[in-house]
Amino acid sequence: MDSGRNKPKSVLIQDRSRLYRESLSLVLGSLFAWEVLGTVPDGQGLLSVWRNFRIDSVVIEGDGVPWDVQGLVSHIIELTPSVTIVCTSCDHRGPKSMPNVHRMSRTAPGRAFEDCLRGRPHGRGGELPYETSSTPGPNGLTPREMQVLALISSGRTTMQISDRLGISVKTVENRRQAIFAKLGVQNQSHAVSVAIRAGLLGASVPHIDS
Repeated sequence: MDSGRNKPKSVLIQDRSRLYRESLSLVLGSLFAWEVLGTVPDGQGLLSVWRNFRIDSVVIEGDGVPWDVQGLVSHIIELTPSVTIVCTSCDHRGPKSMPNVHRMSRTAPGRAFEDCLRGRPHGRGGELPYETSSTPGPNGLTPREMQVLALISSGRTTMQISDRLGISVKTVENRRQAIFAKLGVQNQSHAVSVAIRAGLLGASVPHIDS
């Protein structure tokens, strides 16, 4: 038995999308029994929490952010050399060849985050071979519903989704209800949690500040 898997460990999550970071927190905390010490929107918030807690692992955005990811990672490692860092990525950029740093698709399933945070990477260079298929899974979500789900995960409002996809507000609401029904959930937070756990999000999930 892998005793390390069952040992409670702490994790801090950074992502600019509030819905995404809170959903990932729910997945790691409830499904894999991690002690989630906080969820923060930016690097500055991450360091503020870091100074007050002993943290084993951290999930941070590895690309597309308005701060120096390499510098942030180096500072984290300087503060806690034994930390495990997972840099999420939409385009596979981000820190490379650094101790305890792993890169992963932002749309990977929850079990991929669990494996990587436990120090069990499955690919060369710390990359995990968890990619999300562009075809509908057994849940039956259509390609358009997958697009709506990705935009929901980024925190977009119904009106913003309508403008982004060029469809009516009513159509967005219909798509949302269809997604909830197919995933067996009652609200969008639960929908995103299920999507993260199953790796259902599309390959490019947009960000918004929140």
